[in-house]
Amino acid sequence: MTVAKKFGRYDIVRTLGKGAMGMVYEGRDSVLQRRVAIKTIIVENLDSKSAEEYEARFRTEALAAARLLDPNSVPVFGFGRHHDIAFLVMQFIEGDDLKLHIDRGDRYSPQHAVSMALDLLSALDHAHENNIVHRDIKPANIYLSMERSGIQPKILDFGISKVADAGRAAAPAPATRPIRAFI
Repeated sequence: MTVAKKFGRYDIVRTLGKGAMGMVYEGRDSVLQRRVAIKTIIVENLDSKSAEEYEARFRTEALAAARLLDPNSVPVFGFGRHHDIAFLVMQFIEGDDLKLHIDRGDRYSPQHAVSMALDLLSALDHAHENNIVHRDIKPANIYLSMERSGIQPKILDFGISKVADAGRAAAPAPATRPIRAFI
């Protein structure tokens, strides 16, 4: 398989990672001039039913994430297909997944660990307020973003989430931070 240099309006900058079914790239949105991450699934070796299922997961992930306006959830900007590659475009995040940090033996102070846990719980609460259940929370689906204010946890991969009211076209509920008020 030849790697495309472009998926629609998104230019490929470099490879970030490889999984069993596809690749993740750093990209550049040529219209909005911003860095993005592009997650791909190679569907050329899949039967048509499996290819449709993976594309449906990307669609579910994009629709679920589009309903979330929370600083601790990774926003998805779009999805599509380029020849035999289905792709999902999301915010580019500087950092690594929590699994890598755990595998390296990184440790955080109890206060910092509780703060990160509360941020993640707040993001899940926001998702639930918008009738979205993630269904795959694990260290590999939590990114620790390196930001000026410090490490910020972010939930990603809403691919197998359940949208309880998929037919509803309501605006997302605004993100709230009631839990953070107690720290």
